[in-house]
Amino acid sequence: MKPNVYCFAGTGNSLTVAKDIAKEIEGVLISIPYVIGHDIIKTDAKVVVIIFPVYMWGIPLIIERFIKNFKILMINTFMQLRHMVVCLVLQSTYLKK
Repeated sequence: MKPNVYCFAGTGNSLTVAKDIAKEIEGVLISIPYVIGHDIIKTDAKVVVIIFPVYMWGIPLIIERFIKNFKILMINTFMQLRHMVVCLVLQSTYLKK
């Protein structure tokens, strides 16, 4: 299973970072607003990345809802899940190296 890179982008900065990360780790980019309508969001990926901007020094409401509905399917109890959360606090444009 490929890594899942979930993204919510307000202005596009988070989307740019998400695309770069997904490409680097050969993952699947998934829009959080697209999947948020599901009652339960499921994945069996071994790597999960969640990317979103910080609003007023907190997480957006859509991210709170997403996390509450997110379920990781542990097919093998010995499987180790690797996850990363990227919160963006940017005042300028994201720059590639």
